[in-house]
Amino acid sequence: MTFRLSIPRDPYASLARIIGEPYDEKKDGRRVDQWLKKNAGR
Repeated sequence: MTFRLSIPRDPYASLARIIGEPYDEKKDGRRVDQWLKKNAGR
């Protein structure tokens, strides 16, 4: 069985569709950085 992974042309639009609100760099960027540092072992 072969799986094909497709990368969306606009990942932010895909994210907005999944979470139900648009991604806002100013608002969400800091939260993303904090989450990555906490969960990526930094």
